[in-house]
Amino acid sequence: MTPGEHLRKARAILEDPTRWTQGSFARDKEGIPTSMTDPETAVSWCAMGAMYVDGEIYGRLQAFRFLSDAIPVATVPRSDLTRYNDMLTDHKDLLAWFDRAIALAEAP
Repeated sequence: MTPGEHLRKARAILEDPTRWTQGSFARDKEGIPTSMTDPETAVSWCAMGAMYVDGEIYGRLQAFRFLSDAIPVATVPRSDLTRYNDMLTDHKDLLAWFDRAIALAEAP
Protein backbone atom coordinates (compact mmCIF):
# COMPACT_ATOMS: atom_id res chain seq x y z
CA MET A 1 0.00 0.00 0.00
CA THR A 2 1.35 3.45 -0.84
CA PRO A 3 1.65 6.20 1.77
CA GLY A 4 -1.12 8.10 0.00
CA GLU A 5 -3.42 5.08 0.22
CA HIS A 6 -2.74 4.76 3.96
CA LEU A 7 -3.54 8.43 4.45
CA ARG A 8 -6.71 8.25 2.35
CA LYS A 9 -8.00 5.21 4.27
CA ALA A 10 -7.30 6.83 7.63
CA ARG A 11 -8.93 10.09 6.50
CA ALA A 12 -12.02 8.18 5.34
CA ILE A 13 -12.33 6.63 8.81
CA LEU A 14 -11.92 10.00 10.53
CA GLU A 15 -14.20 11.92 8.17
CA ASP A 16 -17.12 11.16 10.48
CA PRO A 17 -16.43 13.25 13.61
CA THR A 18 -17.86 10.53 15.84
CA ARG A 19 -15.04 8.24 14.67
CA TRP A 20 -12.29 10.64 15.78
CA THR A 21 -10.88 10.82 19.31
CA GLN A 22 -8.23 12.66 21.23
CA GLY A 23 -6.14 11.51 24.17
CA SER A 24 -6.06 7.83 23.16
CA PHE A 25 -5.17 5.83 20.06
CA ALA A 26 -8.68 4.35 20.07
CA ARG A 27 -11.84 4.22 22.18
CA ASP A 28 -14.79 1.88 22.52
CA LYS A 29 -18.46 2.91 22.34
CA GLU A 30 -18.35 4.06 26.00
CA GLY A 31 -15.33 6.26 25.30
CA ILE A 32 -12.92 3.98 27.16
CA PRO A 33 -9.45 3.55 25.61
CA THR A 34 -9.07 0.26 23.74
CA SER A 35 -6.77 -1.38 21.22
CA MET A 36 -6.62 0.55 17.95
CA THR A 37 -6.49 -2.72 16.02
CA ASP A 38 -9.45 -4.43 17.71
CA PRO A 39 -12.39 -4.32 15.28
CA GLU A 40 -14.69 -5.74 17.96
CA THR A 41 -14.31 -2.80 20.34
CA ALA A 42 -12.72 0.24 18.68
CA VAL A 43 -15.21 2.75 17.28
CA SER A 44 -13.11 5.92 17.24
CA TRP A 45 -9.42 6.63 16.62
CA CYS A 46 -6.90 9.44 16.79
CA ALA A 47 -4.96 10.32 13.64
CA MET A 48 -2.22 7.80 14.44
CA GLY A 49 -4.60 5.04 15.52
CA ALA A 50 -6.56 5.33 12.28
CA MET A 51 -3.36 4.64 10.36
CA TYR A 52 -3.25 1.14 11.91
CA VAL A 53 -6.84 0.05 11.22
CA ASP A 54 -6.17 -1.50 7.82
CA GLY A 55 -3.40 -3.75 9.21
CA GLU A 56 -1.19 -3.09 6.19
CA ILE A 57 2.38 -2.29 7.14
CA TYR A 58 4.09 -1.36 3.88
CA GLY A 59 4.12 2.40 3.35
CA ARG A 60 2.85 3.30 6.82
CA LEU A 61 6.10 4.80 8.11
CA GLN A 62 6.33 7.02 5.04
CA ALA A 63 2.70 8.04 5.55
CA PHE A 64 3.54 9.13 9.11
CA ARG A 65 6.38 11.22 7.70
CA PHE A 66 3.95 13.00 5.36
CA LEU A 67 1.58 13.62 8.29
CA SER A 68 4.47 15.08 10.22
CA ASP A 69 5.50 17.29 7.30
CA ALA A 70 1.90 18.53 6.98
CA ILE A 71 1.73 19.95 10.52
CA PRO A 72 1.76 23.76 10.34
CA VAL A 73 5.32 24.86 11.13
CA ALA A 74 4.43 27.38 13.84
CA THR A 75 2.22 24.93 15.75
CA VAL A 76 4.45 22.26 17.31
CA PRO A 77 7.63 20.42 16.44
CA ARG A 78 6.82 18.42 13.33
CA SER A 79 7.55 15.14 15.04
CA ASP A 80 4.79 15.64 17.60
CA LEU A 81 1.83 14.05 15.83
CA THR A 82 0.13 13.05 19.06
CA ARG A 83 0.27 16.53 20.56
CA TYR A 84 -1.09 18.07 17.36
CA ASN A 85 -4.01 15.58 17.27
CA ASP A 86 -4.77 15.81 20.98
CA MET A 87 -4.32 19.47 21.82
CA LEU A 88 -3.95 21.69 18.80
CA THR A 89 -6.56 20.71 16.27
CA ASP A 90 -10.30 20.36 15.84
CA HIS A 91 -12.10 18.05 13.42
CA LYS A 92 -12.07 20.52 10.53
CA ASP A 93 -8.31 21.08 10.99
CA LEU A 94 -7.75 17.33 11.29
CA LEU A 95 -9.25 16.73 7.84
CA ALA A 96 -7.28 19.63 6.37
CA TRP A 97 -4.13 18.14 7.94
CA PHE A 98 -4.79 14.83 6.20
CA ASP A 99 -5.52 16.63 2.94
CA ARG A 100 -2.12 18.37 3.12
CA ALA A 101 -0.39 15.07 3.92
CA ILE A 102 -2.15 13.32 1.02
CA ALA A 103 -1.11 16.10 -1.35
CA LEU A 104 2.51 15.71 -0.20
CA ALA A 105 2.38 11.93 -0.53
CA GLU A 106 0.89 12.03 -4.00
CA ALA A 107 2.94 14.93 -5.41
CA PRO A 108 4.89 14.02 -8.55
